[in-house]
Amino acid sequence: MRRRFIARRSPEVGVDVKEGDYILAIDGRDLTAKDNPYQFLRDKANRPVQLTVNSKPTMDGSRTISYRPITSETNLIYLDWVTHNRDAVSAATGGKVGYIHIPDMGADGIREFIKYFYPQIRKQALIV
Repeated sequence: MRRRFIARRSPEVGVDVKEGDYILAIDGRDLTAKDNPYQFLRDKANRPVQLTVNSKPTMDGSRTISYRPITSETNLIYLDWVTHNRDAVSAATGGKVGYIHIPDMGADGIREFIKYFYPQIRKQALIV
């Protein structure tokens, strides 16, 4: 039996890229303004990809990093939704109420429950 894990790998720990950085090359292929960068990422999910990046649009001072693209953003969108809800509940209640979303009653759902229940156990209430 294969297990399905909720994969959340973006941004990867240790990857030195910041919002606003320029991607100058993918796997050694220089990008130009007319290139669609996604064409260079086709069929590369879950395999290491080399990105040449810089804080300015020039190769001078650039660095090359390695990361593994994911196949789908679905789990990242889900995580963003849960995080937004948890933050909204905390803000609305002055941190007195916690929020947990259980995606299902299988192994993934139980792991999510355990991961978020215990850190919030001392709250006055929980929205589950």
